[in-house]
Amino acid sequence: MQIVFLSSVAKGLEQYREGVYRAIEGLDGYHCVRMEDFGARENTPYSESVALMLKCEIFIGIVGPRHGTLAVETGKSLTESEYDAALASGKRILMFVAEESFPVPANLIEPDELRISR
Repeated sequence: MQIVFLSSVAKGLEQYREGVYRAIEGLDGYHCVRMEDFGARENTPYSESVALMLKCEIFIGIVGPRHGTLAVETGKSLTESEYDAALASGKRILMFVAEESFPVPANLIEPDELRISR
């Protein structure tokens, strides 16, 4: 069984996360690990997500215009931090990047310092 870790911001990409999840789960011999299924955990979101990601063979990232939650441990977004850990561990990585014109609902617009390209 190939285990796939799905990473992206939690809000604003729900329909895409669900679509990727369903596609992976619909393949014979594949299972998707995603934050929606984590439940309550003892440690920080970063340490828990990286620990789960390290048990997977494939990392899939969906990147859009939102930065998302910062990991206290890295000072980067959780998604970027998970990606960095996947890269460092030699995981197979597949990234999907939204167009620059991807719409962000007004209630999800982040402060300028998080939206500026780094």
